[in-house]
Amino acid sequence: MLSMMAIFTRRTDRLKRLSRSFPHLPLSPFKWRTTRSMLEHVEASLRSSGGSALLHSPLGKSFVVTSDAELLRFVLVRGAEFYATADINGLEQHFRASTLTDGQAIWPLAHRLAATFPMDHREVGTHILSCIDASLPPQGGRLDATASADALWGEIQTHVLFGRRAPGIAPLVRAAFETLLGRLQSPLVHLWSSWQKLPLAANRRYRRACAIARQAVAAEIARGPSTEWCMLHTLMAQGGHGRNASDALELCMAFFFNSSATVSSSLAWLLWHVAADGPFQARLRREIDADADSVLSMAKLVAMPHLDAAIAETLRMYTPIHLSRRALRDHRACGRYDIPAGTEFVSNAWLVHRNPTRWRDPHRYGPARFIGTRTPGDTYLPFSRGPRGCPGKRISNGVLKLILARILSRWDMTAEPRHGKDFRRCIIVPTLPRELPVWLTPLARLPHTRS
Repeated sequence: MLSMMAIFTRRTDRLKRLSRSFPHLPLSPFKWRTTRSMLEHVEASLRSSGGSALLHSPLGKSFVVTSDAELLRFVLVRGAEFYATADINGLEQHFRASTLTDGQAIWPLAHRLAATFPMDHREVGTHILSCIDASLPPQGGRLDATASADALWGEIQTHVLFGRRAPGIAPLVRAAFETLLGRLQSPLVHLWSSWQKLPLAANRRYRRACAIARQAVAAEIARGPSTEWCMLHTLMAQGGHGRNASDALELCMAFFFNSSATVSSSLAWLLWHVAADGPFQARLRREIDADADSVLSMAKLVAMPHLDAAIAETLRMYTPIHLSRRALRDHRACGRYDIPAGTEFVSNAWLVHRNPTRWRDPHRYGPARFIGTRTPGDTYLPFSRGPRGCPGKRISNGVLKLILARILSRWDMTAEPRHGKDFRRCIIVPTLPRELPVWLTPLARLPHTRS
């Protein structure tokens, strides 16, 4: 009872202090019938409140929601030492741990592995191209870009980690991740740390799905790496962290956790928008030089401004990243905000990337805005910023480039119009697409060679 009173007192004091710095964001759940309506409501409210506001839930937990560039720069970069990544009351620990067996945080090593992955290695490209060729029908036809992107990225993930196909892994990891997303839909999961410990059927399903996925990944790790460039080989070859199977398991699960929805959702939106714009698609195909598809490689795709612009614009409109930080101690932010320890900051790239004061016509897909211009870092955060930013930029961009280039070298794409809701109902990854129908028609003038 005493501890509950202490928690309540701390929360009340924190709310009072934050109320002096931030206006309150009206909580209007009836306007949040869809993910898009929720994001648009928050976006409009932040514009009227100067870019930051305090969201206080009925159950007592408060969040500072912000799209203010200066405050985000402080939280993510200049004042990063005051903050840690806010976990979801430990819910994700069933999927992957946050520490190694020696007690060290897992993220520095995970960041190093992702940042140093040899995406430009010729064999890496060959493996990825083989995944693409095996996943798409040579005769073309109608496909759901969302489901196809999920399946294709699941295959590529196992090549990046183990250097080989592991067909049983991706569905199990995906099932565990989907159950995690389902649990995150409950507001009580975010507000009450003991909620996940209750003997509820949904909690049992989530823990069981995670256990099955982890067991399958551990068995794949026991087989050892198949190539010298895969992450598992790099991990097991280096001294210190990661040389035991337990650490290798947690690092592999961290990779799955951080990339399962991000790359695949970006790929689905990229394919649909390129398919929906015939003239731009033709311009991309000329840039890629489809006649040389048999020697397609990362080196060939380096200097392609329109291809880069298509990916950059997709990430602007549909960045799946959700920014969440927790203050470790009392401090002042930007010289004027009183931030007590325990304060949680939340933002979403939607709020930054669709701000009409910083982006012209922000809800229109327009890759031209990224051609011949340099985008300020404060207004473009597809991979976050600072020491805890996502290190997977090279992997993500490289995979998206190879997939789009391979498809355009062999198929013409057309998109069916989208009807109804664009996004799945998901708070943490709000840009997950629903079905995105695309038609593939083989380009008869090109031979269907395999690289």
